[in-house]
Amino acid sequence: MLLAKLIRCSSSRQSAPHCLSQQITPHCITDWTCIQLPFRACLSERPLVRWVNTSAELCACEQGQHQPSEDFRSTQQGLPQVAPAARSTNPEEIRKFAKLANEWWNPHGAFRPLHAMNPVRCKFLRDALCLSFKIDPVQAEPFKDLSFLDVGCGGGILSEALARMGANVTGIEPQHDNISAAIAHAQADPVVAERTTYLAVTAEELASSGAQFDAVMGLEIIEHVDQPQQFLKTLGSLTKSDGALFISTINRTPRGYALAILGAEHLTGVIPKGTHDWNKFLTPEELFMLTEGTGLELEQVAGMVLNPWNGTWALSTSTEVNYIAYFSKVSLVDRLQQKQQPGLHSKAADLASA
Repeated sequence: MLLAKLIRCSSSRQSAPHCLSQQITPHCITDWTCIQLPFRACLSERPLVRWVNTSAELCACEQGQHQPSEDFRSTQQGLPQVAPAARSTNPEEIRKFAKLANEWWNPHGAFRPLHAMNPVRCKFLRDALCLSFKIDPVQAEPFKDLSFLDVGCGGGILSEALARMGANVTGIEPQHDNISAAIAHAQADPVVAERTTYLAVTAEELASSGAQFDAVMGLEIIEHVDQPQQFLKTLGSLTKSDGALFISTINRTPRGYALAILGAEHLTGVIPKGTHDWNKFLTPEELFMLTEGTGLELEQVAGMVLNPWNGTWALSTSTEVNYIAYFSKVSLVDRLQQKQQPGLHSKAADLASA
């Protein structure tokens, strides 16, 4: 009953559907790599990370053997320093993924599941954002003139797909090796290179600079942070009023443990052992409750399920294992209006009383 209420939660915007997985536009493009878009400027005129631009590195990156250049540095110009106690990142998690920096663009390597999952993630993002911003979903570059933030961008798998749909994308990672791999791979496509900016900073450091974006994506990342509530609050502060925040993660259920850890890590070895900690998984209800007081309103949630026979992913009403959620950033004016209207209750209160 509780989960059913969460999936069927009504949107505060009349144009948004109750459950995105039931209203996918038939015109969605799923082969993102084939979309060619014209030149657009980067979000930042002065990237905070030095670009890696050597043919040797590009070749090595394409072969899954990329190593960061020796002169790669993060300058972090103009960004305030954040005390370690205020960061939600986990140093051990950062080191763990740094060891896999040369695997990001190997379609048969450690990040093969992310490559397979990316089309369905993009499908959810595209439909939700087109509904939210009233954009024609059929056009090749629906996100033209929009600014996106990809938190925990890794090697840029999601960032590049969003850039090919027209967005100006900033990808952030606290680890330099991952950023170096993302930058090097982006250089292979001039369109992607001009639309992406990669920064070796934490979300808290970027938020301290006052930066805000039309949409913020935290996909497959919240299960790797130490303080999820603080992390969500930070992502909310990075989202513009009336903007969008997306979170995807793994549900803390017996099935989630069986498939994501026992199956993927120990039995099949699809992903390295120790990638996930079941205790850090969040249920959809917990994720929803953690956003209370952040100005974020849950709009849509859908499950993502893997077809084991062909290796493809699809959206589903089942959130038992993987799921993705869309939150809108409610403006202060809208929040004041809601408080003035009698009989309105928060979705979290409704869930808690179910």
